[in-house]
Amino acid sequence: MSVDAYLERIAYTGPTSPTLETLIGVHRAHMDAVPYENLAIHLGGENTLVEADFVQKIVTRRRGGWCYEMNGLLTWALREMGFDITRASAAAGRALIGDDADDNHLIAFADLDRRWVVDVGLGDGPSEPFPLEERSWSEGPLEFRLERLDGPWWRFHNHQTGLALSCDFTEEPRELPSFQKVCTMLQTEDDSIFRIFALVIRRTPGGFRALRDITWIEAVDNEKQEHEITSVEEYRERLTGLIGHSLGADADTLWRDASARAKKRADDTAKTK
Repeated sequence: MSVDAYLERIAYTGPTSPTLETLIGVHRAHMDAVPYENLAIHLGGENTLVEADFVQKIVTRRRGGWCYEMNGLLTWALREMGFDITRASAAAGRALIGDDADDNHLIAFADLDRRWVVDVGLGDGPSEPFPLEERSWSEGPLEFRLERLDGPWWRFHNHQTGLALSCDFTEEPRELPSFQKVCTMLQTEDDSIFRIFALVIRRTPGGFRALRDITWIEAVDNEKQEHEITSVEEYRERLTGLIGHSLGADADTLWRDASARAKKRADDTAKTK
């Protein structure tokens, strides 16, 4: 549980005092270095809500993680560095699916000169933290917006090519154990999007690159292109590029199962026509 090892993992060499400069630098470095991924679910593993497991997976094994792991690790490190951090619940896609989205995302706030939203767990979201206030802003060609809803809710609007178009959240403090029910459900229920697709996302300066089962997605300057991967060789190459190193035999397992799911979806679609 070494903060220095975490900072080495994300290739961050800047200041470490609890200031806005440090917060922005560490947040951006994490987004640049660590891919969003849910592959453990498809390889017979389990994603836990234990900070030591976040460190072992992302820092020691140099893998990526999904929102609970990504934001859980970042907020652990920020607290160790002296930041005043509040974790909270969020609901990605609540604008479309309502309260069923509750607790499917972990978000956090850093209190400095004002309250800043900390979120490296959307995969293709902002590279930098942003103030908790109604506003629109951009990072290069990507445009974002934060609005206040009725009651305690805020709604974050992702850029137009984002895989998650919006995410709602409140400021009510929550800690990791309170997410256990939904964390388990997202890994075990057949209709969970995280079981339906093996997903890896890597943020880039003008957008993102992603694997969604056997579909390669690349978004640059608000234009998104997709194509279906047809060979295990290309799949391995794309996966290695996103993760940062080869997954060996696990890549073949992921390819086999993702190909089977894609074929079943195509067959089911054909039957309905």
